[in-house]
Amino acid sequence: MLSEPTAKEIIWPPTKGDLEELYVRQRLSAAKIAKVYGLNYKSEKTPESTVLLPS
Repeated sequence: MLSEPTAKEIIWPPTKGDLEELYVRQRLSAAKIAKVYGLNYKSEKTPESTVLLPS
């Protein structure tokens, strides 16, 4: 389980395993996952399309 990740431990873009750990197991929202990766957005909806639906 990831606890207090640092920039050295987590690299953008997230791997499928990283997203599964953060979103499914830890139940973090897309906005909180974005914060883990150091991403900041003006709109609260932007992380949903950026983090959960990577192209």
